[in-house]
Amino acid sequence: MGQTGKKSAIRGLMGFEFLIKLACLSFCFPLFSQMLKFCIRVSGYSYVTKENAVRFFLQPMSLAFVVFLFVFGAMIILYEMCAVSLAVRQQKADRTVTPAGLVFGGFDYLQKLLKRKTGGIWIAFFSLLFVFFIDLPVFLFLLIGLRQTSGVVQFLIKPVWLVIMFLAVFFLWWVALFGCAIVLVPGIDHGKVDNIKRVRKRLLRSYQRLLKGLIKRSVILFLVEALVYIGGLMLMIFLVRRLTKAETTIIVLMHTFERFHLIFCILSASLNAVIYEYFCASLFYEKRTKEQVDHFSEEELAFTEHRTLPGMKWKRAAFGAAITITLISCGLSTFFFFRNGAVLIARAIDTVNITAHRGSSKVAPENTMAAIELAISETADYVELDVRLTADGVAVLSHDASLYRMTGASRYIRNMTFEELKGYDVGKRFSDEFAKERIPSLREVFEAYGGEVGFNLDLKPYGKDALAQTVVELIEEYRLEDSCVITSESYSTLEKVKELNSRIKTGQILSIAYGDFYENEAADFFSIRADFVTDGIVAKAHALGKEVHVWTVNAEKDLIRMKTVGADNIITDVPVYAREVIYNGELVDTIREWMNFLFPNK
Repeated sequence: MGQTGKKSAIRGLMGFEFLIKLACLSFCFPLFSQMLKFCIRVSGYSYVTKENAVRFFLQPMSLAFVVFLFVFGAMIILYEMCAVSLAVRQQKADRTVTPAGLVFGGFDYLQKLLKRKTGGIWIAFFSLLFVFFIDLPVFLFLLIGLRQTSGVVQFLIKPVWLVIMFLAVFFLWWVALFGCAIVLVPGIDHGKVDNIKRVRKRLLRSYQRLLKGLIKRSVILFLVEALVYIGGLMLMIFLVRRLTKAETTIIVLMHTFERFHLIFCILSASLNAVIYEYFCASLFYEKRTKEQVDHFSEEELAFTEHRTLPGMKWKRAAFGAAITITLISCGLSTFFFFRNGAVLIARAIDTVNITAHRGSSKVAPENTMAAIELAISETADYVELDVRLTADGVAVLSHDASLYRMTGASRYIRNMTFEELKGYDVGKRFSDEFAKERIPSLREVFEAYGGEVGFNLDLKPYGKDALAQTVVELIEEYRLEDSCVITSESYSTLEKVKELNSRIKTGQILSIAYGDFYENEAADFFSIRADFVTDGIVAKAHALGKEVHVWTVNAEKDLIRMKTVGADNIITDVPVYAREVIYNGELVDTIREWMNFLFPNK
């Protein structure tokens, strides 16, 4: 960092990387998410499960999506390498490096490489290989930290596979490095064989220093990232320990840990790739003679000279407009991403979600704001709520058609307006602590807790079409399509929901599992009484791309059985206890050890 040129290059690269990653967050991730959902719909499935995963990815649209992802990823990485190479060139020529210059210059260099047609495609493939092998340790660390991939990790760490992986990585690493050297070494005419040989010779001469430099930087990065990881983990445990109840601390940490682990690995992989690319490009320059430096400086500076011409004015204006649009888009995408709640309830294959039955109904009055708030504090993935319509068409929460069980009043909700309904206390009978608790409207629930948790909305049969339309309109108004599911015993209600909005997931409630209910197209999943659920029922549903939710499971032996048969979602009155039973294992033990280390019992 001692030279002005190097400082400028690093600052310019940091600005460039920030803009590129921001653009990916704003546009690419939402686009890929929608493309994946489209592929799932086209394939005729509602969910991707381990039973139907192979068939799903062999579908023509799914294959096209996977190919597109690889090509797009390779192009982004190649573009990033072009910008890194340009930054090193500008630094060596003592030119100022700016993010805007790298954005346009990297794009120009990318076009130059891709003009080779097939050769350009191979270079992009080599770039993808290079980054994959650079970030392979981070990738393996990511797998180790995610509970749903433990079986993959156990398979990969067998001695024979370790040897095979080592040999394959060593060979492919050399191939990838050669391809990237073509991108990072300046002044190479890719159409001349003698120049390609010159790249190979330079790479061979630099290989010892290259390996030493990569190992050195790997060790330093590992130590720095390990310190950051451990420090972040300790801070996370400290904050959660201070801000949550003792009985829910472990559960909250389990939720938080996986998200922290995922974000840390993504950031580390992104940072490592740029550092290694910059090192390789700088090393290739060091092997040149004075004449080569002068020659390549003139050649490469001529390549970027057009930026000083009048045409740069419109590029600056376009750059400024692109930054503004990206920042606004990123802000909106982030807001709606978290507002929707999809990030909080993302489900991987083999992960069991926990649903709080009518809220945390063991410790608070069912279907009330207090019960919902407690369920969220207990880290339920979903809250199951019963929804009915009042006489004036307001969707409210209530399991029973009348108020008698909750209040003692012999009145029916369908005959009352929402204003009348608010006059009844549904908490006093449960406990004096919840006196004055009222029946909330679904709008109030969305307003208070939309995006914080998923909702399983059980629509009661009375006024089924009007109720379905009211609930769907509320979901659309609050943009909660990805964090709400609608269930009902009435199949025609589910058909109405799908008619109104096919994006909303629907589930058919079955007290007894019999017949050919699997073929019901309006049901994306089946909510079945746990007593009737077997591994055969789950496997058949999964093969058709549908999930199985089970209710109402509270006992340990039943929770373990539901996990064993492969249920996707467990509806329970005791969400904290259910999660402890379902996920009791190495992750929980590790978190407890850290907590005991940080907060030893006195």
